[in-house]
Amino acid sequence: PEFMKGANYVPQDNFLPRVSDERYGKLIASVKDANMNMLRVWGGGFYENDIFYDLCDQNGILVWQDFMFACNMYPGDEDFLSNVREEAIDNVARLSNHPCIALWCGNNEIDEGWHNWGWQKALGYSSEDSVKVWNDYLKLFEELLPAVVKIFDPGTVYRPSSPMNGWGRAEAYMKGDVHYWGVWWGEEPFGMYRKKIGRFVSEYGFQGMPPIETIKSFGGLMSIPASRIPHPAPHIMEAHQKHPRGTELIRKYMEREFIVPDNFDDYVYVSQVLQAEGMGQAFYTHRVSQPYCMGTLYWQLNDCWPVTSWSGIDYYGRWKALHYHAARAFAPVMIHAMEIDGAVYVFAVNDKPEGMELALNCSLEDLNGNALEEHSEMLELFPQDCRVVYILDELPEEKQDKVFIATLTDRDSLLSETYCYFVPTKELLLTDPGLKYSIRSTGKGTELSIHGSSLARQVFLEAPGLEGRFKDNFFDIAAGRSRQVIFTGDADSTSLSDKIKIRSIYDTYH
Repeated sequence: PEFMKGANYVPQDNFLPRVSDERYGKLIASVKDANMNMLRVWGGGFYENDIFYDLCDQNGILVWQDFMFACNMYPGDEDFLSNVREEAIDNVARLSNHPCIALWCGNNEIDEGWHNWGWQKALGYSSEDSVKVWNDYLKLFEELLPAVVKIFDPGTVYRPSSPMNGWGRAEAYMKGDVHYWGVWWGEEPFGMYRKKIGRFVSEYGFQGMPPIETIKSFGGLMSIPASRIPHPAPHIMEAHQKHPRGTELIRKYMEREFIVPDNFDDYVYVSQVLQAEGMGQAFYTHRVSQPYCMGTLYWQLNDCWPVTSWSGIDYYGRWKALHYHAARAFAPVMIHAMEIDGAVYVFAVNDKPEGMELALNCSLEDLNGNALEEHSEMLELFPQDCRVVYILDELPEEKQDKVFIATLTDRDSLLSETYCYFVPTKELLLTDPGLKYSIRSTGKGTELSIHGSSLARQVFLEAPGLEGRFKDNFFDIAAGRSRQVIFTGDADSTSLSDKIKIRSIYDTYH
């Protein structure tokens, strides 16, 4: 079986007719470019237009399709059920011939909400009320909808609700799917992603601010003084933040991991890095936990308006740091190092149906590139392989200036790399990496080569005013090494050189 890698999809606009075929095409291209193979069409949206499923068919993207019921109880009278029956028949029949349809799910979080969120008590239900409302639920999700699927799409699995067990219960991590919201809603540390591992993790997330170009569309924010952080303009930014504690939670988690910038532009950048690196712990943990865990779908792929949210792609189709990190974590051939009980474990994953021989290089070094321990070997990866390929069992006592780096290369072509740090970024003894770059035109596009004298954390490339994007972004560069990145878009070396802006975490300190 193939590991499922992807995200939860929401409507692309609050006004559905505004979504053009071009926007559909651009979004699904971004899904494919991030190495995803599944999207969950969330039950709080709508049954998507045919072009969405056509594009998923063409690009090898499987679809977990919710019926459009979410976070609420529904009537069970015959008039309502008759209406639902016709709606379900129309959509199941319409979509059943699409090879992308992998699963039908009755609803989002209703079973969990009913049993564990205290709805009956909050609404003052009597026992008779509760029996009736639950029986209405069973009519709709355990009888009507599965019957429609059985008739019109009998080869596709139906599940009544997602999840069947809430993240606060042990069963959630032993069977079925789980929506793990201990991080964010529960304020648990990102490290819990490495402990709370489900068999199929179908929803989890953390917010990050949208790119600064998107925030500028809110109006007049760049003149706001830095002293107003993290509320640079409550009447504007908070109007574009629909979680009552969203801004507070971003700040709280940022204080755990980073030196909080005193500049608004840097704050936006670090909020994206925070979201991406935090979520990355889940991405990599789920992938290296195969075959116990065989799927990870984060919340959420996209936005329906310009907003601070859990998305990896903003309303205008701009990639946030999260989407770049997902693309690397979901690569078919991937390496990841993590510290476990005082040792560094290096995992290699190969999703491909064929094996390959690759060069593995590992280095424990200081932030100036001086190696303390090194290991190299030719590594044979088997088809659909996932295993530990190296263990460094002795770590230095002083960790604030150390990093473990591992790479997988194929004939000098970098396939995947991993950086393992032993302290939060705010405790790393970062120095000015003195980032320098050169630009040249190639057959694949305009290429940027970046080099630093010491380790650079989360190098962020911008080209304001140019249409296009960098194929990779928000990455670390080890001391003395170079990183090559292609800019895709209508820009030659001269125009890119005129626009390019580069920063790393160190730059946010000054």
